Amino acid sequence: MKMKFRKNTEAALKFIEDVFSKHHLERVYMGGFDAKMYGATRPLADIDVYVREEKLPMLAEEFKKYIVFGPKRYKDRNWDLQMFTFIYDGQVVDICGDESVKIFDEPDKKWIKPPTGFEKYTEAEIFGRKIKLITEPDLIKYKTFLHRRVDVSDVKEMKVVMTEKV
Repeated sequence: MKMKFRKNTEAALKFIEDVFSKHHLERVYMGGFDAKMYGATRPLADIDVYVREEKLPMLAEEFKKYIVFGPKRYKDRNWDLQMFTFIYDGQVVDICGDESVKIFDEPDKKWIKPPTGFEKYTEAEIFGRKIKLITEPDLIKYKTFLHRRVDVSDVKEMKVVMTEKV
C-alpha cells in the first residue's frame, strides 16, 4: 500500500530514527502515523513516538535546535504527559514519555493509562527503516478511548482494512 504524506515525513522519520539508533533507545510509534500504516487515509498531523520517560532530557538536548514546545508536562482535555515537540523539515514530531502518560477515556469520562506498545508491538518497515508500532487492536482501543473526530474516522477505516485482510 502506498501512503501519501503532505510534509516531509520520510526525512523526519529517518532523522529521528538516526538519533534513536545512535543512542540504542527503545521506542514505539503511536497515533495517526500508525493509523496510516494500518490503513487510515486522513492527512498526517504529526508523528508521535513514545520513549522511556527518563530519556526525554537527553533527547531534548539532541533535538534542541528544532524544539517548539517543552520538554515539560503537557495537559489538555485528551492527554496528560511529559513531552516535547519539534518540527523537522515541515513535519511535527511529538516525543512523549511512557511512564506517567494518561489519556482521557471519553466514553467513561475518566483518566486512564493507555497501552504504549513497549510490551506488545508490531514491527513494520517504512522508508527503509524497521520501526515498532503499537499493535492495531491496541491502537483501536486507544483511539476509541480518545473518541475525537479524527480517531473515530481512523478506527472506522482501520476496521475496514482489517476485514478486507480476512
